[in-house]
Amino acid sequence: MTVLRVQAGASLQDGGRPGYRRFGVPPGGAFDLAALEWGNALLGNPPGAAALELLLFGGRFRAEEALRVAVVGAPCAVTVDGRQAPWGGPFDLGPGSHMELGMAVDGLRTLLCVAGGFEADRTLGSVSGRAVCTGDTLRI
Repeated sequence: MTVLRVQAGASLQDGGRPGYRRFGVPPGGAFDLAALEWGNALLGNPPGAAALELLLFGGRFRAEEALRVAVVGAPCAVTVDGRQAPWGGPFDLGPGSHMELGMAVDGLRTLLCVAGGFEADRTLGSVSGRAVCTGDTLRI
């Protein structure tokens, strides 16, 4: 998935880094763990699979392959190739599809979950905290 537009505060988040607090490492992870688990359950992913957490402003994305996704957390408008798509339920993106997530209308953090979860380098067993910028390609 290619990131065509995101604002500051976009990051990959997962279930965090449990078990390191005694070493001074906070658990981190998605701000809204219940939403992360919900989105992942909709897609058949493990509860803590990595998702893209967007802060308030949404974003625009291009699917480079067929994907099944779910948008959860703070409600927002969701469109795929200019047509409305569901918030809070799974839907499919075809190769080359453009998906736009609007500004959050109730809450601050919207989560974009993808079947299989996003992949990124892990630190202490977690991808949490990796900033996502316009132009990035996210691995699945």
